[in-house]
Amino acid sequence: MSDCSQSILVRAGIDLNETFDWNVRGGKTRIERARPPRKIRKSPWARFGVRDGELDVIDAINQVSWLRSRVSSHRFKAKWVKVLSQYDVANAQLLARRLLLEKLGCWRQVL
Repeated sequence: MSDCSQSILVRAGIDLNETFDWNVRGGKTRIERARPPRKIRKSPWARFGVRDGELDVIDAINQVSWLRSRVSSHRFKAKWVKVLSQYDVANAQLLARRLLLEKLGCWRQVL
């Protein structure tokens, strides 16, 4: 992602130093083999079939953008859509939720 995009996120109040938990379960799918998520490190609970990891927010945005553009929308590939998992959808939803709440100033707010 460009420096301009990063500065837009920072001006919007997005903390780029905080990582995003990316959920990956089971064996590698065709999608994951084509473009694996750029994990910084494994999540503490990752073992056996749970392969969750932490991503930079920028990398999570890029991954969701790639899933939308290459798998489910513009360059629709039926063989890839068949392996689009509920975890891919949940990751996209959780990232959108986090970015929205962070922009509104409600993310990690102490009650």
